Amino acid sequence: GSLHRERRLFLRTTVKELSIILAEEPGLLGPKILFVFMALSFSRDEISWLVRHAENITKTKSPEDYVDSNIAELLFVMEELRGLLYKYKKIIQRYFVLYLAHFDAVVLSETIQNLSVCPEEESVIMSSFVNSLTSLNIKQVMGSDRDLMGFADLTLWHPSLASVSESYWFPAAFQAYTSVAKTPLILRENLKLASLMNTIIFHTKLLDNLHGLLEETADLTLFCFYPRLFEKVFSQSIEEPTQLPYLIAFPMVCSHFSSCIHDMCPEEYNVLQKRSLGLCNNFLDEIAKQASGCMIQLCYEQHNLSEKLLPKYTAQTISKAVNKKRKKPVSKKVEPNREKPGIESLRKDRVVDTNMDKHHLTLTEYCIAINYVRELVIFEHTVLPSEYLTSQLEIRLT
Repeated sequence: GSLHRERRLFLRTTVKELSIILAEEPGLLGPKILFVFMALSFSRDEISWLVRHAENITKTKSPEDYVDSNIAELLFVMEELRGLLYKYKKIIQRYFVLYLAHFDAVVLSETIQNLSVCPEEESVIMSSFVNSLTSLNIKQVMGSDRDLMGFADLTLWHPSLASVSESYWFPAAFQAYTSVAKTPLILRENLKLASLMNTIIFHTKLLDNLHGLLEETADLTLFCFYPRLFEKVFSQSIEEPTQLPYLIAFPMVCSHFSSCIHDMCPEEYNVLQKRSLGLCNNFLDEIAKQASGCMIQLCYEQHNLSEKLLPKYTAQTISKAVNKKRKKPVSKKVEPNREKPGIESLRKDRVVDTNMDKHHLTLTEYCIAINYVRELVIFEHTVLPSEYLTSQLEIRLT
């Protein structure tokens, strides 16, 4: 438990730093893309571990190790990294088109030539594969995504060759040839070739199957099957002041749940859709309620400040000034001292926060969360977070 807690703490800071660096230098997404997927995978695994064990704590374990009120920040940085990958998708594609054509194709050609045994049929397949990689050009990336269609079939472990397009069936056919009995070229004895082929397949997936890679490494659909725990984690995060800007991560995670559906279980669609929309609605509604409540508190504070400027409160100050000018004796009657308007702006130390400061800071953090995304797509439904705040303010002010 303590080991996983420290891992989550490490990942929160490290992944956040990685996200900041990549946001400032998106060109690093090409050469460092593997580290991005590693960070997402490690974070996903730690969150999955916490979800599976949080409600099944044995008596010998410490309960504190299974409660993480800062989980919102880790979810948020994961969503931030996903957003960066989608935003700079063209940069990644341009990098790996050139990488495949000018590096992977060259290394693969040299590896094939250095094979001790390479039958004619396998040699033809691999030569055609190298030629296909060499023919890749950057114009395919500059156009629409349709120009890159076909790489999804270019996989070493494809289960069927029948549906694979003729241009991209080489690795699957090569595996089929090298997996039969008494084949001269045994794949397991040529680990360098197998490793290189898998690396090339990964690079081709980055061209037209980025969404699939993200589903493999950063999918958080597990929360869909633990709704009570998901709401509990949200409640813990909303009570932690440092986690308020990251609360939008919970509704964003609900957009992952659509990947749970499967063609063989169509009856689950309505259930998953209802649960996803329900959780997203509850989270956004609670964030909006807290933000609108904070805004009402600010209105009360402003009302109290404006009341200090009313004429009835100036009579005592004017009377004292007149009596002092006429040198009249001070009345022995003790009168309560009222603070002068504007006294709240005079501070001996800026570290000391007033109620107005606290409310402004809290409202700012809620607004950061609400305005982080303009819209969320949940099972073909478009959700606007800002509309929740508008509706809550209308309810409060009417």
